[in-house]
Amino acid sequence: VNNNFNMPAPNSRAGPQGVSVSVSNLPFQCNWKLLKDTFAQVAEVVRADVALDEKNQSKGFGTVVFRNEQDAQLAIREFDGVEMGGRPLAVRMGNNRF
Repeated sequence: VNNNFNMPAPNSRAGPQGVSVSVSNLPFQCNWKLLKDTFAQVAEVVRADVALDEKNQSKGFGTVVFRNEQDAQLAIREFDGVEMGGRPLAVRMGNNRF
């Protein structure tokens, strides 16, 4: 009897709630809302976060979580190298699986 019916497949990179991509070289004025709204142009965003320093100012990088790996890969294709606020974004598969 398989009682793991809610578990992702062993080779799946997606957790139950999504797959993250890391976004670096963000303009320092970018907040989580702008990051989420930008990436929501290509796929449904579960959440977006921008790393902040002790003064509550952007560190220039963040994370966007998508529902599945296909959406995450689409976001990487659509936004890696695209300029935001005069800075080319670097978008990569994240280490976190939620």
